[in-house]
Amino acid sequence: MASNIFGIAKSCFVESNNPQEFIELSSNIVHLETLEELAEKPFKLLLLHGAPGVGKTMLLKKFSQKRSDIYYYERPFATSMELHKALSQDIFSQGRDIFLHLESLSPEQAKIVILDEAQMYDEQMLEAVRILADTKKLKFILAMHSSHNEHLAAKEHFKTRIFKTIHVEAPDLREFYVYIQKKLLRNNLLELAKSFTPTNAKMIYRFTRGNLRESDKFLFTLFDMLEYFFTTKGIDPSTIDRKFIEMAAIYLGYIDA
Repeated sequence: MASNIFGIAKSCFVESNNPQEFIELSSNIVHLETLEELAEKPFKLLLLHGAPGVGKTMLLKKFSQKRSDIYYYERPFATSMELHKALSQDIFSQGRDIFLHLESLSPEQAKIVILDEAQMYDEQMLEAVRILADTKKLKFILAMHSSHNEHLAAKEHFKTRIFKTIHVEAPDLREFYVYIQKKLLRNNLLELAKSFTPTNAKMIYRFTRGNLRESDKFLFTLFDMLEYFFTTKGIDPSTIDRKFIEMAAIYLGYIDA
């Protein structure tokens, strides 16, 4: 193995929402196919929810790349006026009243609007979304944390407008191991991928429960430590000793020292 092998591995797990870094797993491919199928239907609202760090944003960015009629907004809008202005500019290239523009669209030309971090929206903003959805010219996908999804779905005036709810979960242990392998292999780290065993993955999974954001942080820390010990102590790079995984867990607060 090259002397910088662990440094390259570390870079594989830098947190990123770049859809080019999307790792195909059985579970997220199912969600992607579901979104693609639903995009053809005349819905008003879709809810996509899950715990923070399970890959909702990456999934939505990947989905938004597949069609020209999708408008994705990662950061919440502060007011309905900001939302209206952004939609007018992005869809129609004009800053006039969004409702005047929407009159020119037929329901078959309806655009898909993705609002990420929708748990940040207050009652007034949600009402603005509802009114826009009722025009049948805009189809909204709201991505939020699970607890907020339950709160929204319970609202009387949203119940009849929610076409489907998609729940995104952390990968299971098998998929988690595949996730790590694909990350390493994508960067041509074949030998390191062979060294990283299912037992290694199981140890990390026990700490992070497969949460991708936490797991990326854990793996970055692990490979950072391995890079240091390889450079200064000349450790064997062909195996990953469990003591280094435990050290990373201690450093990140999963284990009390």
